[in-house]
Amino acid sequence: MLNAIATLKHSRQRLLILLLLLVFVSACTGKTSYRFLDWLVAWSVDDYVQWDNQQQHNFDRRLERLLTWHQSEQLPLYSAFLQQLVQDTAQPLNTELVSLRLDEMLALSNQVIVKVEPDAIALLSSLDDKQVLGLQENLAKATAKLEKKYLKASDKSRSKKRIKNVEKVVKRFIGRLSKPQKQFIAEWDEQLQDSTGLWIESRKNWAQKFISIVEQRQATEFPGRLQSLLLDPQTLWSDQYRQMTEANFSVAINLVIQLQKSMSEKQRVHFVDELDQWSTTFDDLAAELLMATGGGAAVSVPAI
Repeated sequence: MLNAIATLKHSRQRLLILLLLLVFVSACTGKTSYRFLDWLVAWSVDDYVQWDNQQQHNFDRRLERLLTWHQSEQLPLYSAFLQQLVQDTAQPLNTELVSLRLDEMLALSNQVIVKVEPDAIALLSSLDDKQVLGLQENLAKATAKLEKKYLKASDKSRSKKRIKNVEKVVKRFIGRLSKPQKQFIAEWDEQLQDSTGLWIESRKNWAQKFISIVEQRQATEFPGRLQSLLLDPQTLWSDQYRQMTEANFSVAINLVIQLQKSMSEKQRVHFVDELDQWSTTFDDLAAELLMATGGGAAVSVPAI
């Protein structure tokens, strides 16, 4: 769970960030999938930690509370953010605007991390030494799988997969791609600096630091050390990895701008319709929760 949370902070380097939306919708297909989000979260946690009965009960209770908060308070923010993107695409994009929206996305993801932090501290504090050892082993296995999947693949294979994945995502949001748009994506891939090895190394460093902190989970410094690790994992990045990430981030922004400028009117309509549908879905889910809880206090939606 915590490794996945920290990975959110790495989203600037992830290729699927290109449409500025996938933090919210890449793992979802609508209201039904959102309602089963607790299954997905629990499944990911169980990959790393084997809870005892009391811990499982505690986790389930905390998770239910977290998901209720997310549905009532975060989904309206996501809806507002998507509507802002609709307004943005009515005019030509520029580097400053795209960077601003990405920073806002990261701020939204940080809100989740901050909300989860007290629960993470409580749950991790309850682990015994055997569970911590199992957590360490499972993190190492997850990293080994990544190494096998990415490092053993050829450069050509990784490139082909990147292009295929990005084309699939862009097609989902704007419809069938033109030849120039496919060429933009191919050129973007050529300009990327391959940071795969450094990315995996950063995950190893994070996991090692995380385990060293959890091993001292009864220390008074534990909450503060864990908070720093969750909110600022980039402090463990090497200078080379940080430079590569920023360079690739700039290349990705340029691709977003090129794609937006090249969209046909049909594609623009498709894009706006897609965002409107997701915005409506988020609003409906938030409203349904308010109705289910007796129409409590209205959720405040600050400007993004």
